[in-house]
Amino acid sequence: MADGNHIRCADIEKLVQFEKDSQVAKTDFDNIIKEFKRINEALLGKWQGAGANQYRKEVEHILEKIGSVGEVLDAINEGAVNCLLYTSPSPRDM
Repeated sequence: MADGNHIRCADIEKLVQFEKDSQVAKTDFDNIIKEFKRINEALLGKWQGAGANQYRKEVEHILEKIGSVGEVLDAINEGAVNCLLYTSPSPRDM
């Protein structure tokens, strides 16, 4: 049976990997947002007819939701680090 130190070490490694993966995901979402904006600017630049304003509102809504992905990942990472800081034993406890 593994002692608590090995379990905590494994948990820390998972948290570190999750944080790295989160940063990659945030970069990927930023790139998606840039491309989405580029495509929609081109489309809306030529679209002067019916429905353009409603489409513009939908685009803004989608961009708002995509933007929140980074905030969620940041909150998860901050929460996990805070939890680890407050639940890990101090060196005095070892």
